[in-house]
Amino acid sequence: MDTVVFDLDGTVVDTLSGTTRTLNIALRSYVLMEFTDDETREHIGLGDNALVCAALRKSEASPDLAGEVQEAYLRAYAADPGHLAVVHPGAEVLLKRLRARGVRLALCTNKSSRITGGMLRTPGLDGAFDAVVSGDELPTANRIRGICWKRSAARVARRR
Repeated sequence: MDTVVFDLDGTVVDTLSGTTRTLNIALRSYVLMEFTDDETREHIGLGDNALVCAALRKSEASPDLAGEVQEAYLRAYAADPGHLAVVHPGAEVLLKRLRARGVRLALCTNKSSRITGGMLRTPGLDGAFDAVVSGDELPTANRIRGICWKRSAARVARRR
C-alpha cells in the first residue's frame, strides 16, 4: 500500500457541531428553523448544497433560497472553519505512522475549498496530506461515483 485517501468529516475530524453551528448562523439570517446535530448528521456526507436544501425543506422555505442560504453558510464557515472541530482520537497518530512508513496521504472531502484549508489548520492538520480534493472541485454526481477518490490518489501520485 503506497497511498491512502481519507475523508475529512467523521473520519479524521469531528466537524458535526461546527457544521450545525455554522448552518444555523445562515438559517437565522433568513429567519428559518434551525437544525440540530442529529439533523445535520443525516445530511452532512452529501455536501453543503444537500445540507442547505434539507434545512430549507424543514422550514418549508422556497428552494429558490438555496443559493443565497448556501452562500451565507459558506461565508460563516469560512470566517471560522475550525470552530468546534476536533481531531478524532488516534487520527493524528495514524497519519504520522503512515507517513513514517512512506505512505502518501490524500484527503477527499465534500467541504468547499473555501473551508477545507482552515478546517485543517485549526486542529493542526495542515501539511498532513500530500493532496487535498475539496467538494467544489467536482460535480456532486462524480463525488458519489468515487471520482473524487481517484483524483485525490492521482494528485498525490504526481507529487512523488
